[in-house]
Amino acid sequence: MFEKVAEFAAASRLEEDEIAALQAILADGKLAAAGRELAARCMVPDPGKLPEAPEGGDFSRIRYAAAFFAAPKIPEFFAEYGFPERVMLETMTDLVVWLRNEKKHRGICGLNVRAWEWQVELYRARVTRHGRLECNSEWIYNRETLKDAAGNVLLRPGDAVINLHIPEDGPMRMEDCFASMRRMVDFFAKYRPQVDWKGFLCESWLLDRQLRAMLPGHSNIVKFQDLGPHYPVHETRDSVFRIFGTPEADPEAVPNPTSLQRNAAKFIREGGRFMEEGMFIPKSVLS
Repeated sequence: MFEKVAEFAAASRLEEDEIAALQAILADGKLAAAGRELAARCMVPDPGKLPEAPEGGDFSRIRYAAAFFAAPKIPEFFAEYGFPERVMLETMTDLVVWLRNEKKHRGICGLNVRAWEWQVELYRARVTRHGRLECNSEWIYNRETLKDAAGNVLLRPGDAVINLHIPEDGPMRMEDCFASMRRMVDFFAKYRPQVDWKGFLCESWLLDRQLRAMLPGHSNIVKFQDLGPHYPVHETRDSVFRIFGTPEADPEAVPNPTSLQRNAAKFIREGGRFMEEGMFIPKSVLS
């Protein structure tokens, strides 16, 4: 399965230009060989630290080839967990999010380092997609004990949670997020019944409450931030990457900036530092 470009393209929902770009890469013997080697080193039971490669057009294209050569191994990892094919196919569509980000901001049809590392997690079934959101197949809370405003313990180190991720491929409508979380509840009940999860957890640049001053009050991001108590994680450059497209982007030189980009540029200009925050979402939000 997925050994042919057409099969891989259909499962990943590639567009014609993305298929053509992949075919061109595979026709280049050097790039194809490097992609095959990278896939072989990553798609093994215990790869350890993933091989690193510097940024650049060729390396971006090599990672795209690696995604193709890795694909035939995907069913093995999903079968090991006992996950169904429909979840596997939905998870594979994450690839186009990163391909289109690279095309938009670098003019290359390929994958940056971060995108390739994330694809390995997805392809190995460590992360799965369920509608608008993704989640880890297993995750243990490993930070300080988290309490609510009244002092009640919400999470202790070692507690299992459903760890959420927010793909960059559309609006965060709350009804879609809730539907996704409900699907995860059913998924864990059927395929991960041994996990005694305490609630949902999310750690993201999107949870930085400093963003609230840069967004309208009706923003879906603001609404999502209100789902549960927060805790600080660390300062992050991920916000610059997510808002402006590349980690090295000049916030003052973005053509046709959005209101968020304008506000974020002003925030940076005035010495602001973005933070990644975590949020615990109790099961009761779905009641």
